[in-house]
Amino acid sequence: MRGLPLLWTSLLGLGVPAAAGTTAWCALTGGVAHPAGLAALAALASLAGLGGAWRVLVVERASARASALVAAATSREAELDRSLRRYAEELDRTRQRVEVLSALHHVVAAVSDAVDFRSILGEVTAVVARLVDAREVAIYLRDRGTGALRVGAHRVGEVVRFDREVDPGAVDLAGVQRVVDDSVARSRAGAAWERVGAHVACVVLLEANREPIGAVRVVVPSPDGDAAALDGLEEAVREVTEPVALAVEKPSLYDRAVYDPLTRMFNKRHYLEEAPRRFETARRAGSALALVMLDIDHFKRVNDTWGHETGDRVLAGVAEVVRRSVRSIDLPFRYGGEEMCLLLPEAGAAEAVVVAERIRKAVEAQVFSSADGARIPVTLSAGVSEVAVSMPGHEELFSAADRALYRSKGEGRNRVTVAQGPSAPQPGPTPPPRGRRRRRTAP
Repeated sequence: MRGLPLLWTSLLGLGVPAAAGTTAWCALTGGVAHPAGLAALAALASLAGLGGAWRVLVVERASARASALVAAATSREAELDRSLRRYAEELDRTRQRVEVLSALHHVVAAVSDAVDFRSILGEVTAVVARLVDAREVAIYLRDRGTGALRVGAHRVGEVVRFDREVDPGAVDLAGVQRVVDDSVARSRAGAAWERVGAHVACVVLLEANREPIGAVRVVVPSPDGDAAALDGLEEAVREVTEPVALAVEKPSLYDRAVYDPLTRMFNKRHYLEEAPRRFETARRAGSALALVMLDIDHFKRVNDTWGHETGDRVLAGVAEVVRRSVRSIDLPFRYGGEEMCLLLPEAGAAEAVVVAERIRKAVEAQVFSSADGARIPVTLSAGVSEVAVSMPGHEELFSAADRALYRSKGEGRNRVTVAQGPSAPQPGPTPPPRGRRRRRTAP
């Protein structure tokens, strides 16, 4: 409707001047303007004006429609862009959630299936490192009596160390202790962040039944002040490490699987897990590793003479002497019956002989008594072997130490014998041999 005034104006503006022009021409030429001619000329002029006005109207309407289409397209593009951003954000949140749930599945499986607590902690640190792209992951466990923390596992890249293997200078034990103590004082689980060079470190509290049982510390690339990213990382670490509380809350499962209840030494099953790993580590790194086999002399006589209860006390007492005589990185095992063994990382045969001799002398000097106060003389024999290039596997390390132990038994007991080379047994008292020890095969 907006174009109609323009149309009539055009018609009037063109028709009237055309009629006036015709009349003026007739006057100049002496002619007479015929009314019909004037009407025809006016009609022609009107038609010409109508065509021009229609073109103007079409152009105006086309321009208006084009402007409306451009505006609609611009609005639609903006809405589509917002929808795509929302979709991308939702897709990213879904992807992150799937990654967290997948990581949680792996941790739950490790806690449920593994009986070795070290394996559980190792798997958890690996899962957390992959999930948040962490350069470093450490799990700290809290003593419920003292509240002090100890390092359960520490992973840097692909290298993971446990308990006493961890270098105290490589972890922030004091800083994590402060975070845990502060959370306990405020009765609220929290997290703490600190900058570490180009990275940031996050400490997340571990809880079981609302009681702090430890903490997890991760070191990740700095998100450049993105608070939402830090919150998401904290929540992911907290959720994935929650199942660790289950493993910590069930120490009896761990103890039954790893420790011998009588001697409080690692059991044979744990030896069969640790020996191949330690052997391969020593071979790969070119480091030393020694194995000491120990056997209490005439232990059957103790049981037969004073009973199995006394025999158990003797066995537990010898085990205590062994545990006191080794380093923090050494691994003592009860292999079976009265037989024990030691894995000595970063120690060769010479160092192992020193350890074995110290144990032998300490056991010989220890006073063991029966229930009625009778003194029980106790000695032990030992065999020593070390990793050699010619050994294809840990079975050969075990067989070499076992053969050396057999020689100690056969040559008088209460002595230490080295498997490699023509080494003579270490000096010691030589009671007369009583019977022969049955040979065993390597595990």
